Amino acid sequence: MTQQYVNALQHSNQMIQMFAIHLSTLKHQLSLYSDEHKRAHLFIKLTSELHVIITNVQSISITQNVLIDLVT
Repeated sequence: MTQQYVNALQHSNQMIQMFAIHLSTLKHQLSLYSDEHKRAHLFIKLTSELHVIITNVQSISITQNVLIDLVT
């Protein structure tokens, strides 16, 4: 399960909401990660185009839900 989580990447045709649900399901099964860690993993695994959008916002206290809302 840990390896599935580590290897998970957003597919180019996959909506961020669906990818976040997939990651959340894997994380729930692991129950090892803090919210900050979950948010960091989500960001790292998004497409490079979304990295640019999110980085331009430059908000330190962004939650995972806000992150998803920013790019939808």
